[in-house]
Amino acid sequence: MYSKTQRNIMFGYIAFVILTILARHGGFGRHTSTPLDLILGAPIPFTFGVFAIQNGWISSRFSTVERNEAPVTFWFYVALALLLGAGMFLWGVRDALLSMR
Repeated sequence: MYSKTQRNIMFGYIAFVILTILARHGGFGRHTSTPLDLILGAPIPFTFGVFAIQNGWISSRFSTVERNEAPVTFWFYVALALLLGAGMFLWGVRDALLSMR
């Protein structure tokens, strides 16, 4: 389980990202992701992967996978979360650098 402090930080950061996106794009309508959206959103999946490594389990909407019971599936989900977070961050940095030219 997450500690109360970790949970408050995580929910606060998610709220910050959502409010930033709403302020920049004027609502929930469809829009393309800007570099700032990708860079600010990247820590969310990355954090799920790090918490899974710390706790020994990862939970999705439909199931919970523990490291001891299904190690291959657990590490696959962790790697997916970490790669998604790193990919979003690097994609945002790349787009930011390309837009400066």
